[in-house]
Amino acid sequence: MKKESWKETIDTVGLLAVLLGLFLVYKEVEIVETIARAQLSADVNNNLFELDQQALGPELAATFTKANEAPETLAATERWQLNLFLSQVLDQYARECYYVEIGIFRECESVPRSTALKYFSSRYGRAFWATVRNRMAGPEISAIIDDELSRNPADDIAAQIDAAVLRNLEQQ
Repeated sequence: MKKESWKETIDTVGLLAVLLGLFLVYKEVEIVETIARAQLSADVNNNLFELDQQALGPELAATFTKANEAPETLAATERWQLNLFLSQVLDQYARECYYVEIGIFRECESVPRSTALKYFSSRYGRAFWATVRNRMAGPEISAIIDDELSRNPADDIAAQIDAAVLRNLEQQ
């Protein structure tokens, strides 16, 4: 082989090695992105679980029950508890939508759509939402929550489910 032929072969092999290296870096970035997306998704689920655990705690559960049955009788500290809790829910929704904005998640609809009724369907929840919707939620979250609440006009979904369960228990 001529010297120029060897040089061309070495240059070609070198170029292929560089291209292979770039491809491997691309694949590694893709894998890291997938892992990060999965971790953030798990974090969202863990945060929702913690919110549910907080709502099921004896003190807040009693406040939620009172808010469902007679929200006008809530003491200032109980209203403060509910306001902070519902604000945390909205923060969680905003966090998920932020992940969409920066390209980590594909859509921010699933969590608000699946949980909005649980948190905002009571009279107190609806009043809270009407008060803060333009201050604490972006347009996408507002549209989702408004849609869920408008399609489910019942004042208290949780109370309706509870009443149906009690009726079923009586029939057994």
